Amino acid sequence: MANGKIKADTLEHSTAGSLDTSYVVNGSAKAWVNMNGSGTPAARDSLNLSSITDHASGEYSINMSSAFANINYSNTASQSSNTSASNRAYTFIGMHQSGGSGTAIVAPTTTVYRFLVSGGSTIGTNYDAVYIDVHTMGDLA
Repeated sequence: MANGKIKADTLEHSTAGSLDTSYVVNGSAKAWVNMNGSGTPAARDSLNLSSITDHASGEYSINMSSAFANINYSNTASQSSNTSASNRAYTFIGMHQSGGSGTAIVAPTTTVYRFLVSGGSTIGTNYDAVYIDVHTMGDLA
């Protein structure tokens, strides 16, 4: 079977309209995960995920199968503890800081994004959320 390319500037669906291909290339998530962070972290579903690393309570790394072109990709994330209202308040998901409450941020690499889930009933306390969603946008290598 020969390798080939399809080149197009627009994709058109028979009933749903058309879409510029630059949106697909530049505007689509290149990696995402819906994961359970409680107990042994596990992906419910994902794209471009090779594994999840559990570093400590509320501290994880998302390890991607295909590398990004550089470390300037963007992440969005959300979480829900699904246990009590107090654990859904004051929640922060962000880049992991070395030394727990230290100020040195662990920078992402082209294949790893390390983050923490902090908040709950005590601000600044990391915890294992039941539902964690991370979406990553950027250019793949």
